[in-house]
Amino acid sequence: MKLSNLLIASSTCLFLFACSATGPKFSPAQVKKPNDSLLYVYRSDAFCLGGRAPDIHVNSKKVGVLSNNGYLYLDISPGPHLIEAKGLFDLPSTALTLNTEPNKSYYIKWIPECGFFTWKLKLVEIPEKIALKDIVNSQAVE
Repeated sequence: MKLSNLLIASSTCLFLFACSATGPKFSPAQVKKPNDSLLYVYRSDAFCLGGRAPDIHVNSKKVGVLSNNGYLYLDISPGPHLIEAKGLFDLPSTALTLNTEPNKSYYIKWIPECGFFTWKLKLVEIPEKIALKDIVNSQAVE
């Protein structure tokens, strides 16, 4: 292999690795305030839009940037909350409203679907049993 090809391949691998979350592996968190709930927002490890990380907003407040194979979590009070993923240049924002109850955990997955010329982005509430299997290899966004 030519040196130039080796350098290009190495640079590409480093770029893709740098786009992934780098924090500790998933570990369930504890709620800090009585009667609050936990909200997890995560995304799987996928090449589709892997180099692009959406800003996650809860009730119009930015709470983090969701890297590939990453998750973030926060305490939220009971009631309705607007969860948004936005900030991906030319790609549309996506949102959902979540009505939370005290002392529960909620899991929202950001799912990019890539076609040849199109992208579809969505936030989906995932049942806890499925989410815990799905998020187990994710890393915390720091």
